[in-house]
Amino acid sequence: MAVLVLLVLVTGEPVSWLWLLIPVVLLMQLVFNIGTGMFMARLGAFMRDMNQLLPFITRTWLYASGVFYAIDDRTKDLPDILRWVLEFNPAAAYIEFMRDLLIYQRFPERWAWVTCLFWAVFALIVGFWYFWRAEERYGRG
Repeated sequence: MAVLVLLVLVTGEPVSWLWLLIPVVLLMQLVFNIGTGMFMARLGAFMRDMNQLLPFITRTWLYASGVFYAIDDRTKDLPDILRWVLEFNPAAAYIEFMRDLLIYQRFPERWAWVTCLFWAVFALIVGFWYFWRAEERYGRG
């Protein structure tokens, strides 16, 4: 974030009051990442092949998340249910939230707020529960 602020100041890009929401979305993403990390930690502890599979999963997730394209622009010809699945993707929601703040300089839509908050809470609760359920088995070979 410090590099982003430096680049904005150097290039003279306009700064919006909406940028005050950046910590909010980063906090929601942090909570989501913690929950996902706990879930994956348990999988990795008991399924050694997960280390080989994880790069494929994350790369596929990257391309399905709209990092290189806006989902609503590129999926106009797809059925509504498929578009909804792509937009409900947690990574896509966080990307669209930040894209709205930084590029389009508009208040994020309600679906982005709801989706980001849902995934943050859901991932934390499920990740913690799943990780905690095997607590007594960690480190026992």
